[in-house]
Amino acid sequence: MKVNDIDISQYNAIQSSVQIESSEFQSTYFWNDGALSPFFLQKKAKIKKIQLQFAVKGTDRDVIELNMSRILEKMSVPAVYQFDKIQHQFYCIAETPQIVAVSKRFKLMSATLYGYEFSDERRYEFEDEVTVTNIATAESPAVLQITSNIGLNSLTITGLTEDTITVTNIVKDSLLLIDSESGIITQDGINKYGDCDMWEFPVIKPGQNTVQLSSKCTAVLTYKPRYI
Repeated sequence: MKVNDIDISQYNAIQSSVQIESSEFQSTYFWNDGALSPFFLQKKAKIKKIQLQFAVKGTDRDVIELNMSRILEKMSVPAVYQFDKIQHQFYCIAETPQIVAVSKRFKLMSATLYGYEFSDERRYEFEDEVTVTNIATAESPAVLQITSNIGLNSLTITGLTEDTITVTNIVKDSLLLIDSESGIITQDGINKYGDCDMWEFPVIKPGQNTVQLSSKCTAVLTYKPRYI
């Protein structure tokens, strides 16, 4: 098992077991008086719950506690977890681990994690249109980088939100960044919110997504597929 790419084996620890539950759903519905059928709104996938057990070993109690402390330091902040024999990764926050069993040579710990599941980043380079087929099962935040070789009064982007995204005052050869993961919009690192008209940050939905730019540019679209 790895936490932020650090293998816990270097602290003389091993993953004992992991149980990953499916994401919770937030469902909304209502049934009007006199209506023959209820009205269901779209379900929204929420967070995953993960039950993790791991064992920490050592030659004596002091060594065990030192190894335990080093692992807890990694788990005390939101982190990316890579579990043994599972290809996908999980970005999670952990509750304080609890002691399950203790001996002179090891300590078995249990922790509950909450987060989301994702796989390796996908990357697409294009000029004015690209079609992305997302085999994942949840909406995935998108990161879009755009450079134009001419100045543009406005640029319209479709296919990443329900409505169009329009960005104005694009400077020649500057880098426009719309980053849904970080929640930022910049041009050459400078805040660009004031010149961007959009209701929501871009996402890649499950299935086929066709993204279009109103002018030819050098564009890079990346996302990490997420799963329910």
